[in-house]
Amino acid sequence: MVTPIKSQITPAGAGAPDPGYDYRYVSLNLWEAARAGNLTTRDTIEIAEVFSGGNALTGALLIYATWTTDATRYIEIRAAAGHEHTGVWSTSKAYLSSSGNALAVGSGIGTDIKYCYIKKLQIESTNAFGLNIGTAALCNVDRCIIKGATNAVNTSGAGNTLITNSIIIATNTTGQITGVWTQTSTVATLYNCTVISVASSGQKYGVLVTGGTTINSQNTYIAVGNGAAYANGGGTFNKGANDATSNAEALTANLDSIAYSTANFTNVTAGSENLRLTVSASNKLINNGANLSGSGVTTDIVGVSRPQAGAFDIGAFENDIPICWNYTARYKNSSKLFKASGCGSFPKNLRVPSNVDTSTGKMVDDGILINPDKYSIC
Repeated sequence: MVTPIKSQITPAGAGAPDPGYDYRYVSLNLWEAARAGNLTTRDTIEIAEVFSGGNALTGALLIYATWTTDATRYIEIRAAAGHEHTGVWSTSKAYLSSSGNALAVGSGIGTDIKYCYIKKLQIESTNAFGLNIGTAALCNVDRCIIKGATNAVNTSGAGNTLITNSIIIATNTTGQITGVWTQTSTVATLYNCTVISVASSGQKYGVLVTGGTTINSQNTYIAVGNGAAYANGGGTFNKGANDATSNAEALTANLDSIAYSTANFTNVTAGSENLRLTVSASNKLINNGANLSGSGVTTDIVGVSRPQAGAFDIGAFENDIPICWNYTARYKNSSKLFKASGCGSFPKNLRVPSNVDTSTGKMVDDGILINPDKYSIC
């Protein structure tokens, strides 16, 4: 019988594992060095749960030649419950950061890792690839934020990669900058992802397919600051009929700065503290996605159930399209204004704290109504 082995990854410090865990390490690098092996012989699933408290990497994490897995005995690396991101990058949550290729799965060298699952993590490379997937036969990535200076996600080798409900950002402003780049016979599938390339000059693409590779996409929004949403360099990009691969299709300047004329905040009832977000029906990201429930997509990047209002939205967020939001409103009958901004899923009903500083008009979190990790109050 397959036995799950759970390890705590606690960058803030070592110690005995908490109840429910078998081992504890201060980095994923130490976990990989200690736990790598033949899982088919061990008859185990190796699960690494990453906690907040600092960077979970001490250098590039390379997962390949020293692991042996199969479909039922595999690796899973995920954020621990309560330590997941809220739809915006934050080092107060579980994250992985490296100047090299932050996380590399499969290498083309020796016996490659074949089955790996990556969930609810923030992965960043400040000078290279965020996620580099080689000859992994199966690598599933779900509800992640992946940033790479040159390429956010790179896949190569005769493997298959499935990425769902994730934000993928190429962060350099010049050079060959690509959100998702496929090479050498790989097949990648993007379901309900948001892909961003912010480059202002050089070769910049949301998606680049080369070397006989294939990308299959559904419900994905590709936003490029100044370049091509996708480019074909000898591969195949099967663009979903419900993808949005131009800013005009989404009615935004770009996804980082959505036109707030398409988003209006209104009082549910006069004088109440409850607000709701109404997004213009003309925004084509709303309710224009294919239903991917049969493909296993049942939530968005922050866990909101899909579909809402009877249909899937396009991109990583369901119903709440902007990566970031803000509003200004009067507090009840006061002459003072309050402002709030934040990133991630915007709730349909937000109860504003009652303890507003009337001398400044600023809201103050009372520790009950507003989660400061999710909403930035100014």
